[in-house]
Amino acid sequence: MATQPPPAFDTPERAKPGDIDGRTTAALLRDLISEFSSLFRKEISLATAEVSSILPRFVLACGSVAAGGAVVFAGFLALIAAAVLGLAEVVSAWLAALIVGFVVLIVGAALLLVGIKKIKPADLTPMRSVESLKKDKAVLTGDAR
Repeated sequence: MATQPPPAFDTPERAKPGDIDGRTTAALLRDLISEFSSLFRKEISLATAEVSSILPRFVLACGSVAAGGAVVFAGFLALIAAAVLGLAEVVSAWLAALIVGFVVLIVGAALLLVGIKKIKPADLTPMRSVESLKKDKAVLTGDAR
């Protein structure tokens, strides 16, 4: 009696020794490419959703800051005028305007520098998408922990 190979290996469509789950290497590669493109589309979708949820709040906050800033600025100008007029009772008007102008300039420059240091672009970063992409990269490179 001669032994014959199992019927699973009779046709080229069937798995060969070493293949996974009865699928050919070509089928596995097609699945890998399909899964990778699906993962990429989902990551882009997640990033878009995150940015879409962050952006309206950011725009609304910027509008409030601008409107509030304009009103405060108007009040501040009135106070500066009052300071100049008050100081003009002690020194000449041009010197009073010069002194108040320099004081306001120094205070404004200090506030500007503090504000610039507090602005962080990381606050606008879609963190869930970044973390998800880092995990995907780790899985693809074999660094999954």
